[in-house]
Amino acid sequence: MRINKFLSEAGIASRRKVDNIIGEGRVKINGVVAEVGTVVNPDIDKITVDGKLVKRRKYVYLAFYKPSGCTTTLSDPHANVTLKNFLPEGLDVFPVGRLDKDSEGLLLLTNDGDFAFNITHPKFNIEKEYKVLLSRKPDEKEIGEMIEGVESDNDVLRVVSVSLTGKTARVIMTEGKKREVKRLFKAFGIRVLSLKRIRIGNLLLGNLRPGEIININPKDVGLIKC
Repeated sequence: MRINKFLSEAGIASRRKVDNIIGEGRVKINGVVAEVGTVVNPDIDKITVDGKLVKRRKYVYLAFYKPSGCTTTLSDPHANVTLKNFLPEGLDVFPVGRLDKDSEGLLLLTNDGDFAFNITHPKFNIEKEYKVLLSRKPDEKEIGEMIEGVESDNDVLRVVSVSLTGKTARVIMTEGKKREVKRLFKAFGIRVLSLKRIRIGNLLLGNLRPGEIININPKDVGLIKC
C-alpha cells in the first residue's frame, strides 16, 4: 500500500496532511527518507515519523444493538445517552452510518474507514433491512411508488422492497439517507411508530440484546471485498 494510506490508517493524520508530513522529510522507511507515493509493506518495512516507529493499526469490527433513546454519536453535550455509555473505555471506534435516537437495532462500529465506506456508499448496494410499525398499511400502488422513488426535500427516496404483516412492514433499502424510512412513509401520510434495523448485508441482529456489543468478522456482512 502507499505510504500515505498506511500512515492515515495508523491514525497519524488525514492522507492530505500525511503527504505534507512526508514532504517535510519527517517520514523514513527502513532509515531512508520517504517520498510521497512510495509503496510500503507494513509487515516488513520499518516506518517511522519523527523517529517514532509506526505500527499497523489493529482494526476493530463490532455489532451493536443500539437501544431506543441512545443518540448515535460518541459525544454530544445535549444527549443523555450516547454510544460512549456502552463502549469500553479507550476503545477508538466510530459508528458506520446512524440510527435515529428513537430507533433501535443493528449498528456497526469500527475504526476501518474503508470498511465503513463500503457499507454506507450507495454504489455497493449493501442492503439494510428494517422492521417498522406503521400507523396504517400502505396499499399496493403506494408500495410501487416507493420502489420507483419518491421526491422529498430535493431528494429521491426509494426502497428495494416492502412486505407487510398487518401494520408491520419489513423494509429493505440500500442507500441509507438521513431518516430515509420515516421520510418515505411520511410522504404518503403514514407515521412510523417504531423502527428496528434487523439486518445489514448478510449480518442479522439475531439474538443481540439492547445495549449488547459483539466482535464480528467484516466478512460476516458479506457482499463486499474486505
